[in-house]
Formats: sequence, C-alpha cells, structure tokens
Amino acid sequence: MPQKQKTIIAVGFVAMVFVILLAYSYIKQENKKTFLKITSEPSRIEIYIGNKREKYQTPVTIPMAPGKYTIWGAKTGYETAQQQVAVKRGQTNNLHIQLKKAIEPPEGAPLNPPTQPKIKNLPFETDHFRVDWDENNQKYLLVPNIPFTAFEAPQVQIKNNWNLYEKYAKEALEWLKKQGVTPTKNNIEWWAEEWWPEGKTISF
Repeated sequence: MPQKQKTIIAVGFVAMVFVILLAYSYIKQENKKTFLKITSEPSRIEIYIGNKREKYQTPVTIPMAPGKYTIWGAKTGYETAQQQVAVKRGQTNNLHIQLKKAIEPPEGAPLNPPTQPKIKNLPFETDHFRVDWDENNQKYLLVPNIPFTAFEAPQVQIKNNWNLYEKYAKEALEWLKKQGVTPTKNNIEWWAEEWWPEGKTISF
C-alpha cells in the first residue's frame, strides 16, 4: 500500500476517534443530572421555589431543570429572603441564603397585627385552582392547577400551558368575587407570575 494512502487512512482513523470521543463527551454531559444545592445561615430554614407548594429545609440538594428560578427562604424570627438563581445544565449549582434577624419592636410598643383575609378557612382548592392567603405580602395567592414538574424550565411550562393557566385563573377570580372580594392589583398575587410569557396579562 502506498505511503500516501496509509497516511490518509491514519488521519481518517484519528479523526474518527476524535469525533467518537467528542460525541461521547457530549452525551455524557447531556445525561448528567442537574441539581440545585442550597445552604443557609442560619441552618434549617424553609425553602420555597417560586410559588410552588413544595417546601424544603436546608441544607438540601434538589433535582432541577435548567432555567431561572426565584428562591424564597424563611424562618421564624428572621426576615424572609428572596434570591434569583440561574440553574445550569448538567451540574450541581450552589446557592447560599443568609437571613437577617427580624427587628423586634421596643418593649411596650403597640403591635400591628397582620391583616386577616375576608375569606376564612383558606386554602380553598378545586381541581382547577387553589386560593390561599400570603401573610408576608398580605394578599390572596391564586394558583391555577396546570401540569407542572421540577424537570422542565418553569417559563417553558407556563408558556406551553398558558391557555389552561388563564382559564383556571379567571375561574379563581370569579370564585373570589362570589365570596365578596373585589380582586385588585393590591390584594391579588399570581403563582409563577415571574414566568408568564412576555406580553401576557390577566385582567380583573
């Protein structure tokens, strides 16, 4: 076999091995699971992802889909904290949350009790929506019950299910009105509103 032909075969073999190794590395990276590891100061604080119902406690490692998330941290005696995090694919992403101690009023100072919701016995839930009371923000929290998992970016899931989200949201608003509550921007908050598709809104 001529030397030139041998060289061509050798170069082709090396190129093929390189492509195989590159493809293997890519597949391995794609199959690597994605996690969000959350630590805190103080320890053992409650963790919420966006307005999802699930609650975690630090330290915790949670399997997540890549994407941007709003993480809430809370503990009695401390101020609630909110942080944004971008979860990157195929790795363990780290997030540390530090809470500030709540400032207690001076001894003898009058206390301002939180506003009580007009509707009692919350949360109220149907197959289509849930209505709860957010004590931190003093608002009714409306949660349309669309299909939602932790393994796909939330903004994608909201976009793909927007028609259903909007339909159930309007049902929740009608239920509130029947209970004697007039929905406004000052007394209503929406679950996952930070992930609504651009330009979308829900009128009262």
